[in-house]
Amino acid sequence: MEIDTNAVLAAMLIQATDFVKHIGLPLQTPLEHSNVVVFRVRASWSQAASDLTCYLAYKGGYEFVFSHGHIDSFNTRDSYHTLQNPDDLDKMVGPVRYSEAECLAKVRQALTNLGYSSVALLLAAPEVKGPIKLEAASVPRFVFRWPETPGSKFSNAEVEVNSTTLRIENLYLGGRDFWREPWPITFGTTNTLEQALGKPPLPKPKRTELEVKDLSREYAMAFIQAILPEVSEFCSKLGPPFPAEVTMDEISMGESEVALKRSRVSASLRLKSTGRFQRQTERSGRYDQLHSSLCCPMAASRNTRAKSGAGAQRLPGRTLAGFRSGRRLR
Repeated sequence: MEIDTNAVLAAMLIQATDFVKHIGLPLQTPLEHSNVVVFRVRASWSQAASDLTCYLAYKGGYEFVFSHGHIDSFNTRDSYHTLQNPDDLDKMVGPVRYSEAECLAKVRQALTNLGYSSVALLLAAPEVKGPIKLEAASVPRFVFRWPETPGSKFSNAEVEVNSTTLRIENLYLGGRDFWREPWPITFGTTNTLEQALGKPPLPKPKRTELEVKDLSREYAMAFIQAILPEVSEFCSKLGPPFPAEVTMDEISMGESEVALKRSRVSASLRLKSTGRFQRQTERSGRYDQLHSSLCCPMAASRNTRAKSGAGAQRLPGRTLAGFRSGRRLR
């Protein structure tokens, strides 16, 4: 299944246009394709349902996230809540021209415009933070937060208002009361003619050359040549069916890659006869520490501890972290 991102983007721009109108952003509507900086879409699954999640970055520093059938988060480049560089804090200093009550009224009106007037939790008084005090000045922001439960660090809703301009700079609506009918994962999908006729899809052309990213091909080939002794030593400890000596001819270049990832040179080599060998350099002080792991079905059932005399190989994992503190990943 391939997602037709152009179709999803068109629908996302309609959603973002309505959102912009309802909260009063200084953007010309309707939002246009030509002003889109970044657009990403992915399928999201849960025990209850599945839907599409979209991220849209728009010219001028505006960011929108669509999930669970509505735009659940938004921020501008002037948001205090998403500030990354402390040096930019001085740029946010300004006078407080609107009171806390006026800013809260702005929030309630915006949420009513978005169709959330019947959400019960918004009738409760929110937690309030602001203005943000500095040593010699203040950042004119009021942050209104509705926690999941009293005292909880997780938020059902959170809105940041610029009390100089009475403009919403950041908004998060993650509570289930805000959820709407989601876009199914089949929304915007496309089928080839062969798939529509019930025929198997045409095989994709296979790559025959080494894939190189952000490095010269000469450097990549030299890097492989340099690590072959380590690959050979590792394979020799595993024993048959792994070759005792790995040469360039043993590597399936069309299924291998050398790339620069997070300032580290990483090689993923597919051996024709067995599995894949991964090698990465990690800069630490004045020298490079070298890490390697072997990933293949045959190695999974082999007692590598007995063969190599070392601890079992640990495969690298991924960590999923929330972008904002106090916002639950759902």
